[in-house]
Amino acid sequence: MFKMGMIELVVFWLLLIIALGFAIRRLFFLVGLIKMGKKMKNSHHIGVRTKVFLGHVLGQWCNIRNISAIYLFFMVLLFF
Repeated sequence: MFKMGMIELVVFWLLLIIALGFAIRRLFFLVGLIKMGKKMKNSHHIGVRTKVFLGHVLGQWCNIRNISAIYLFFMVLLFF
């Protein structure tokens, strides 16, 4: 096991705290952007939205058929 000296521990914790600070700051920024957005007026049309979504996804089937079998195999492996 790697043993760290006092300086390495201080540097590690300092960098970790700085990285967490940036991550938390960015998270608050993104939440603020989301809160600035408008509420959806058509959120009750779940059936229509699902139909449009499935039409868009299934409409791209011809693109998937043109992919070679090897490429599709590796794409599936990378996805899982």
